[in-house]
Amino acid sequence: MAATDQNKESNPILRVFSAILRKKFYILLATGITYLAGFLYLRYTPTIYSITCKVQIDIGLNGALDSKMGDQVNGLLREQTETIMVIIKSDNNLRRVIQNLKLHVEYSDVGRLRETTLYGSAPFIVEYDTVHFKMFETPIYIKGHHANTCMISVGNTDDFIEVKYNETLAVNNSKLKIKLIGEPISPERVIKFVVHTEDHQLGQIRSRFGMTRAESVELFNMTYLDENTERGKDILGQIIKIYFENEQKINEESFNKQIHFINEFTNNLKDSLDLSKQALLDFEYRNKIYKIDLIGAEAQEKQKKYASIQQQIQSSKSIYPVIIRQLDSVASTLRQEKIYLPFFIKTEAEQANLLLDALVQLIEERNQLADVVSRRSVMVIRRDESIQETVDKIKKTLWYTIQVEPDLLRQLKVESQQAERDLLNKPDILRQYELTSSNFTYYDELVSENRRKIQTLNLAKAALVSRSQIVNPPSVLPTPVSPKKQLITYISFLSGLLLSIGFIVVKEFTKQRISFKAELEATTELPVIAEIANSKEIKKNHLHVLTNRKSMVTESFRALRNSIQFFKGERKATYITVTSTISGEGKSFVSLNLASILSLLDKKVVLLDVDLRKPRLYKTVGISNNSGITTYVIGKDEWEDIVQGTGYVNFDVIPAGPIPPNPSEMITSKRFGELLEKLGEHYDYVVMDTSPLGLVSDALSLLKYSDLNFYIFRADYSKKMYLKFIERVVIEHDIKKLYIILNSLDLMIQKYGYGYGYGYGYGYGYGYGYGYGDGHNYYSESANKKSWWRKFYEKWLV
Repeated sequence: MAATDQNKESNPILRVFSAILRKKFYILLATGITYLAGFLYLRYTPTIYSITCKVQIDIGLNGALDSKMGDQVNGLLREQTETIMVIIKSDNNLRRVIQNLKLHVEYSDVGRLRETTLYGSAPFIVEYDTVHFKMFETPIYIKGHHANTCMISVGNTDDFIEVKYNETLAVNNSKLKIKLIGEPISPERVIKFVVHTEDHQLGQIRSRFGMTRAESVELFNMTYLDENTERGKDILGQIIKIYFENEQKINEESFNKQIHFINEFTNNLKDSLDLSKQALLDFEYRNKIYKIDLIGAEAQEKQKKYASIQQQIQSSKSIYPVIIRQLDSVASTLRQEKIYLPFFIKTEAEQANLLLDALVQLIEERNQLADVVSRRSVMVIRRDESIQETVDKIKKTLWYTIQVEPDLLRQLKVESQQAERDLLNKPDILRQYELTSSNFTYYDELVSENRRKIQTLNLAKAALVSRSQIVNPPSVLPTPVSPKKQLITYISFLSGLLLSIGFIVVKEFTKQRISFKAELEATTELPVIAEIANSKEIKKNHLHVLTNRKSMVTESFRALRNSIQFFKGERKATYITVTSTISGEGKSFVSLNLASILSLLDKKVVLLDVDLRKPRLYKTVGISNNSGITTYVIGKDEWEDIVQGTGYVNFDVIPAGPIPPNPSEMITSKRFGELLEKLGEHYDYVVMDTSPLGLVSDALSLLKYSDLNFYIFRADYSKKMYLKFIERVVIEHDIKKLYIILNSLDLMIQKYGYGYGYGYGYGYGYGYGYGYGDGHNYYSESANKKSWWRKFYEKWLV
């Protein structure tokens, strides 16, 4: 049984488990404290919610993904989305949000432990001089006073002054007005407002606003974090609204530019139309030609077709150089703050028209981006490179259209030759008439076409509807972003639990104090003869075995008494010395109760207080200390005079007597030896309570003289290094028959399998106050009572 229990004592897992069970109250306390801290944190920390919405934004080039130039356009679209994000987050847009929602002044209700943001519900508004105002970011507190007045404090809530509503107030070289818009503030209510700078608000909105591209190129997810959900919804809605307004304005300006360009071009064509018409009329008048049917129907049709094709070629040759010059103008302004944005005439080449539209879109984006970021930024430089690349592709396409279409050129050649042959067969007058008429027809049709284009553009402008739209309106996610209630609850609970258990585990493996018998037996070869249980009753009466004969403490002393009977020496009396390393380990308690339990055997027992430096035993027993060992050694008294009864049968006590100047010499004196011999003749047991061996060497001579030497270790008090000290003393001074007694053994150690012998179940703390502390107060007149924090430190941290 003993071996099994000893194995349990040395098992580290069971040791830790035992320590955790013994300290379960502290674990529950630590867990409760951290859980309460988490609860208070959640209770008084502002809750931040996430407001989200999904928006579709028209990025232009509709249907381009399916065109022949899909890869190029895809790259343009990706760049366009990046540009849109930068524009939406630009300072210009966010400043308009701040101005529209009047976010410069922030109001909040001041509570005892936290503040609640007031958005749109404050009973007053603050008006201030934006030019000369100097109290930005300064908290100003207002509380109610009367119907027409309130109390105001700048920077703190202690120094209030009375002011009137709706009147200009001069404070700290700043002017402001508190304009009441609701019911007057009650005297118990305190409202704080702060006037923020625009830069502060910009930084706050930018830090809380997020935008990412969703599953589609034109879909974007927008989020905003705010403790006030209504304010978050309004800010997110304003950001979207302002961007849509800017987009509509840009589209309208684009239509206006196109209409303006076509009007100017048409006005220029009117001059050519008037000249060709006048030339036709003059020709008809001079040659008296009034009927066009003089020309054969077949020849007329071929001539018209020839003239149309010829004019188309001439038009292309005349328009393409203009486009080339415009492209060169664009390229020449790439390094400037703004790029020249022309309106390009549509050509007959579909591919060239697509690239021209893309170029116009790129130039508009680049100019918008230059308003937001620096011209030397990477995004602007990348956009300039895309513009230059598109310009080069347009030039190549135009060159290809004019020079490298052999089928069209051959068809034009055949038709023109046929038309020439037909004209050669006609009179010169008719041929000249057809040429003159064809010029008029060309200009007339061109002017009519431009007028139709202007009408179409005006109709499109009137019915302009952007493809950008809100897919999902701003909504609040049900779960707050912070604080994470469930996570913090788990963390607060587990942190206290794990930290307290971890602290106990670390303390268990790093502790320097002895807790149970196995630690003694694993560290030293000195035999452990007994374990003394603890009991709270010891604080009331230190003669425990005589007043509580059925307690477990008394039972442990009976076991010790049984062991002592096997160590009967050659002398009539058995001499027993009880000592320890330092004070507070319970040697006097063990001496007193050991003598008491021996007296119950109907044996005469005398207890000597040999701690001549700090005598305390007489106070415990309740006897006088005027005479004792010191008065006997100096010859003042005889041994019969210093023996005092305790009131119990067979149990006498000899106190130390007045404190001498030379205690060591008295103990080693011949007369003290004679005292011990005389006591041995009259008593069966002579028990000597000595001074702590770790502090003074007074007890060394007694250890050599005694039949039994008991060295006291107190559980969870005595340090392991004391074992090395006593082992060295035993070896150096050849001490015989020295046995260890483990005192104040905790019931919990025994209960959970880390001790054996008696199953002690009472538990005590030492309260009889011999006052040595840890040895530091041994030579002082009185010991200081330990404070609660000192006890906690020694119990848990040492």
